[in-house]
Amino acid sequence: MTLLIKGVYRDGVFHPDEPVSLPDNTHVSMAVDAVEPVAEIDIESDAERERREIHEILVATGVIRPGPVPGRFKSPLSPERRTELARKLAEIGPIYDIIREERDSN
Repeated sequence: MTLLIKGVYRDGVFHPDEPVSLPDNTHVSMAVDAVEPVAEIDIESDAERERREIHEILVATGVIRPGPVPGRFKSPLSPERRTELARKLAEIGPIYDIIREERDSN
């Protein structure tokens, strides 16, 4: 079976644009064609516009004070640390299972 799957490679992990219906632990072979990041630029501009609109609504309703629109959230983790944590989480399974196990043991 051959599927064409588009996505983004970020922080050492391939992220498909849409859900992939393959069973867990299915072995796959990937051929990668890097494309120009035109879509990424559009996504960023949409994110900026959405951030500005939300800021304007919050100011208009009096929830926050007028001022500059906050920039993108900058992670306190380095890219290396995020990659390390992503790998560890992938090894131990979904976080909801961990939470459920801890909750049920108490």
